[in-house]
Amino acid sequence: MVVMVDIHEEKIKIGKKFGASEVLINDSTLDNKLKSISEYGFDIIIDATGLTKICEQLFKYINKNGRIMFFGLCDKEENININPYQIFKNDLTILELFL
Repeated sequence: MVVMVDIHEEKIKIGKKFGASEVLINDSTLDNKLKSISEYGFDIIIDATGLTKICEQLFKYINKNGRIMFFGLCDKEENININPYQIFKNDLTILELFL
């Protein structure tokens, strides 16, 4: 299952065209929608936004033994707050891609 989330309707249409199983607009109902799709979280999450606020939120949607890939590039002066214990306890893998 591939779930795509965006704030732009035109990108949502592209996601549908390329076969995303679920396409969601990032709004105030997103949290409930994601939890209804995958109650225990997702195995793989890819961030392509590079927005620190989004990067921090990914950790509440990842499944145990899951992988998070940061494809979007945050500004070099920005940091994200994560809980190292959550990474350890849930055996998470964090990957990045730099082109």
